[in-house]
Order: sequence, then structure tokens, then C-alpha cells
Amino acid sequence: MQTSLGSALFARLITVIVSLMLFFVLSSSATLPTLSTLPTVVLVPGAWHSPIHYASLIAFLRLAGYQTVTQRNPSVEARDPNSVTVATDAAAVRNNLLLPQINAGRDVVLAMHSYGGCPGAMAGRGLSKTERKAAGKQGGIVGLIFICAFVAEEGQSLLSQLPGQVFDPWVIQYGDGQLGVNDPQKVFYNDVPKLVAQLAIAAIRNQSAAALSTPSGPPAWAEPAYNNRRAYFHTLLDNGIPSIAQELMIQASGVQWDVKPFNSSHAPFLSHPKELSDWMVQEMKRFEGRLWRYRKQLKASQRRGCYPPPSIQQKDPIFGLDILVHLFQALRQNRRNKSLSQLFDTYGHTFQSKSWSGTKFYTIEPKNIQSVLATDFANWGVQPMRLFAFEPFVGKGIMCSDGSFWEHSRAMIKPTFARTQIADIHLKMFDVHVQRLIDAIPNDSSTIDLQPLFSRLALDSSTEFLFGESVGSLSPATVSSDVQAFLDAYNYGQLVLGKRLQLPHWNLLTTDQRFRHSCRVAHSFVDKYIANSQRVISDQKEKKSHPDRFILAHELLEKTKDVRDVRNQLLNVFLPAHEATGVALTNVFFHLARSPTIYGKLRQEISEAGSDGDLWTFERLKSLRQLQNVINETFRLNPTIGTTVRMALHDTVLPTGGGGLPQPGKAPIHVNKGDIVTFSLYALHRRKDIFGPDAGIFRPERWNNLRPPHWSYMSFGGGPRVCPGQNLALTEVAYTVVKILQTFKEIENRDPVMDFIEVYKITTDSKNGAKVSFSR
Repeated sequence: MQTSLGSALFARLITVIVSLMLFFVLSSSATLPTLSTLPTVVLVPGAWHSPIHYASLIAFLRLAGYQTVTQRNPSVEARDPNSVTVATDAAAVRNNLLLPQINAGRDVVLAMHSYGGCPGAMAGRGLSKTERKAAGKQGGIVGLIFICAFVAEEGQSLLSQLPGQVFDPWVIQYGDGQLGVNDPQKVFYNDVPKLVAQLAIAAIRNQSAAALSTPSGPPAWAEPAYNNRRAYFHTLLDNGIPSIAQELMIQASGVQWDVKPFNSSHAPFLSHPKELSDWMVQEMKRFEGRLWRYRKQLKASQRRGCYPPPSIQQKDPIFGLDILVHLFQALRQNRRNKSLSQLFDTYGHTFQSKSWSGTKFYTIEPKNIQSVLATDFANWGVQPMRLFAFEPFVGKGIMCSDGSFWEHSRAMIKPTFARTQIADIHLKMFDVHVQRLIDAIPNDSSTIDLQPLFSRLALDSSTEFLFGESVGSLSPATVSSDVQAFLDAYNYGQLVLGKRLQLPHWNLLTTDQRFRHSCRVAHSFVDKYIANSQRVISDQKEKKSHPDRFILAHELLEKTKDVRDVRNQLLNVFLPAHEATGVALTNVFFHLARSPTIYGKLRQEISEAGSDGDLWTFERLKSLRQLQNVINETFRLNPTIGTTVRMALHDTVLPTGGGGLPQPGKAPIHVNKGDIVTFSLYALHRRKDIFGPDAGIFRPERWNNLRPPHWSYMSFGGGPRVCPGQNLALTEVAYTVVKILQTFKEIENRDPVMDFIEVYKITTDSKNGAKVSFSR
């Protein structure tokens, strides 16, 4: 029994600590999606208490989409406590919290704790939405929530509500008009984890005695406008306002309340913040008439035959911290993709887990992937998750936006990746960079790591393709300090972006001085090339000449003079354009070095296809069967992006994976707005029922007869968000492989570690690179 109790207290301690962290993180984040149609919660603290005491509750309400505004009552830690009355506190609530929201046309739910019920009810008088609507005004209070709060009638005070009209023995009277608390652990926090209670006690401040003894004015709760809109959270283990006192106040009020009895102390916002938040959300939905709609949606979901998928066995079903820790341990151990794949082996092709942000679904079912990426595209998005992670580094653009902004960005960049440009113009320019790469490879059988060379190849190619000018990082001359600084900043920036994607909005944990410096370096580097493009455009206009090809930087500058917007668009394209080629080439040669026989067969195919002097075109590269098999197999085993994530922008359905009868695992799954679905391309591409019993090994010849079902092999995504640069990446990879194999007769692995060890950034890279030696 003690063990069970200790585990429960530990779980509550973790819940409160994490929610406190969430409070600070979310309060500093402007990017967390807020449901603008939901009312604002105005929270009135109790005596001796401040907003920090309610941080856990505020965090949970924020995660549910409800913005909360609050302040410390003037009667707490007052300079002149004898002059601060309940009317002083009520005026502060009305003028500082309620009226700014209501006058802006917003709906408000007034929530009050303990003594806060006295000034809060006074402050809300005459501000109901019903009354304001009748007067032709917008906004207003839609409901009242009392959290073990005093229900004081006109002329009554907090003190008059207590037996004998005297302060309880636990109240310390200092003689200067201020009151303290004797043993607050016992009075307020008797079921709060000890560490959290100690923090709460440290935040307690003296209370004005006058505020507790002066009479209240007419209360809002007595107004008929709040019939069926009053809720009371009745705390049964309360030593501050005993349960019987709460019950008597409710009965004496003479109005109807929706009462929730709960086994809690006087501080449920610390001991049970999630449960209190869930109850408040339900009551607020009831106030708005939305609860019936929720139930209607639930019944409709059941009529459609929706059932939940299998759930991960979790020790923490509230925040899902155990799963979060598990995934981060896997991340640190460089086995994130493998860890997810093992979960699919255990729970099936679709399963779910609980997290601090709601429900997370994981799937490798092609039908679900097709639905999210294509047929149900409008109900899914990336901006709520990605914008926070990406914006400091690459700004808002095609990679991290939804809706019209995304459509506009895609329309601007799509012409850049037209197939004719890749075949007719780009390969000619690309060849210069490939020759420089080959010149940098030693031919004396010494060891070289190809990874940094391929990264520079991709950098030189993508900058020329996007900016019209290459940075020349593979040039025989020494790499300039600017280029090297950009490479260092870019590599570190990607690493941090990967963490920010895993911890959305936890900017305190994913932002450091080096990351901020990397952002500045990357922005300055691109700005320099934008300035060069501006000069080129100006010269062309003066000479009335026309460019011989489409250059994205030039095209963007023709559409807007906002350099920052141009930079954001370019970086959003540069990120995938650079990574797709560099990472893929590293992975191709990682496998070829461990498969010298395949290397020999591929070299023979290239030799038989034509002489070194023949022009390699897009169509000619596609005709090399062995080459395409090698590339397909590499992308299958090591997709550049190991996982793809989407958030539900509206309530929707996944078509399969639910656990209902008569076909378990085949039923549709109801998905709530804000839930997240993750596809593991790494695990999908290893499904033995699709790719064969040896799906875990590198065997390119499987593609001779393999025709994977639609949406089961998708290295570049699918649907409207399919990577627009996939033809560019595949062409560059194929061309580079051909040129290297034409130059070098043999390859040898020089890495003592044979397995692919992943390192997760935004992409999934080879931690050990591709250490090889070549001979001519």
C-alpha cells in the first residue's frame, strides 16, 4: 500500500513540476496555436496566493486552447494593508482583467479560488454576455467557476462566513493589519507533494486583514443570467475551507450550481491540476453550449465505426513522459529510428500514446499515409509544430507553413525544379562541381570520409541553383572563412532544429547562445548573396538583357523588395535541396563500400552504357537499371527523412488501424483537432510483408521485380506537399555516382563499424560518414 501511495505521489510530483515548466515555456511562446473562438479564463487568486501558485493549472488550460489572464490581488503584500478592502480587489479584477477582455469583444469565463470568490463575484456584476448582448454589445462573461471559493452574499465578508466570525487558529495576526498562515502545509497543501508544497509555501505572501473583513457588494452569481452557468469544485479534503462550510455556502446561496465533489485539499491546482483543468474545460464547453456538440461528435464517431488503435503501455498516462524519455534516450544513443521500428514490431502497424499535448498516433499503414498526405490533406498541417522550431533559423516559408502562405510559397519556387531545366542546363553546371569533388578524392588508396565532400558538393550545387552563384567550397583554393563559418553554423543549426521539433515550444531547453549565433551567421551569409542578385538584376535591366535560366533569388526579388522574406523563402528551399543530395550520396557509398560486388556490377553497367565523353542526360541516367536499383534501395533502407509528422487541424478520421470488431486493426480511428500522427518511413520501408523477409538488408536486385503498393515507398513524401526537388536530387545523386564509378575501379570500406549508425538532425545522417578508399 505504501509503495502504491508513494508511486502516486511521485507521479503527481512529476506532473506538477513539468506543468510548472510548461507554464514558463508557454507564457514565452507566441506560436502555440490558440483557439480564437474559445473564451478567455480570468482567474482570481485566493488570499495569500499569487499567479505562480496556479501555474500548473494555467499550463493545462493553455494546452487545451484556453488563454488565462490573472494577477495578484492588491490585498496580498499590500503597502498599506489597512486601506485595502475587498472592494479594492474587486476594482482591480474588473478594471485590469475583465474589462480589457470584454471591451475587446471577447467572451470570458470568470474562475475564482477561495477568497477570490468575494472580489471576483463583485467584479463580474453586470458583465454577463446575456446582459451585454441585450444592450447590443459584444463579449461578456459566459460562466462562473468557483474553486473551493467563498460564496458571499451582499453585505457578507469572508470573515462573516466563518463559524463565530473569528479567524481560524491557523491565521497569524501580526497587528499591523496583515495576516499570515500557521502551518500552510496542513491548512492548504495537505495532499500536495512535499517538494511542490515547499515551493508553494515559499511563494505565500501576507494578506490584508481588511480585505477579509469588509463586506462584499452585490455578487454576479446571484444574477439570473448565470442560471445553468455556475460551477463549483467542492474539495472534500480541504482544511482551509472545510467541506461542510463549502456545502453550507452553496445551499445558502439559493441558486443552482453544477457541483463537482473531489478528494482534494484547498489547492487542487497543485495536487490535481490536470483533473481540475479537465473539469473546467468540460464546464466551459457546457457554458458555451459546446458540450452537446462534443457528445454529438463522439456518437457520430461511434456510428462511423471508429475505434482506438492499440495503446503503448505507459507509466505516465497524463504527460507521456516515460515515452518521451524513451525516445530521447534512443535519440542520444543514435537509435531513434530503430526504437520506433521496435515499437511497431510490438504494437502493430498503427498504435497510439498519450502525451502532454494530447494523443499521438503512429502508423505505417499506406492507407493512413495516403489519407493524411493526399485525400484528407486539408485537415492536416505542419505549421503548429514546425514554425516554432524552424522560424529562428530559416524563417517562415514552404517548410513550416500551411494554407495560403504555403500555396503562395510553393507557386513561387515550383518553376525552379522543372525537369527540362535539370536535364538541359543544370547538369552542365553540376558537372563542374562533381569534377572538383573527384579531384579532391585521393587515388592512392588512402582513407577518406566522403560525407564532408558530398556536403560541400550539395552546398556548391544548391547555391548556384538557387542564387545563380556557387560558394565554391570544393574549389582548389582554400575555403573562405565566410563559407566555413556558414557550414559550421548550418550544421549546428540543423542539429538544434531536430531537438526543437522533438520539444515544441520548450525554447528554454532548445535555444542557446551558439544556436542564436548560428542563425545570425546563416542569415548574414544568404543576405550577401541576395545583395549580389540585386546587383545582377540591376545590371540586366540597364543592359536590357535577359537571364538564360530561372534563378529563384532573382525571381523572388522581382516579386518583393522585402529582403527578409526573400531570405526566408531561399533558406526554406535550401534546407531540403542541400540535404537531399548530400545525405543520399553519403548513404549510397556507405552501402557500396560494404558491397564491392555490387560496385563492380554497377561499374560494368555504366561502362556498357557509353563512353566517358558521352553526355549524361536525365533520361539516360534513368535508363540504368542497376543504378536506379542501388538508389532506390538506399532510399528504402536509409530515407533522408526517417519520420514525417502532421497535426490534425480539425477533427478527422484515419481510415484504418482501429481495434474494433469484426476485423480488429481494420476499423477507422477518430482523431481530435490538435492530435498528432507520425509516419516512420524507416519502419514502413522495412515491412517484410511488402519488401520481403530480408527487408532489413541492402539488396538492390530486389527492385528488378518489386513494385511496392502505392504509398508504401515514398522517400520524398507524397500528395500536394511532395518534395518539388525530388527530380533534382535523384538526378544529382545518379550523375555523381556515375562519374565517381567511371573514375575509380574499386572501392574499399575503411570503417571498422559495419552497421549504419544514425545521427538525427532534421535529416537522418550516417554518424560515421562514409569512410572508404578508392583505386583507379
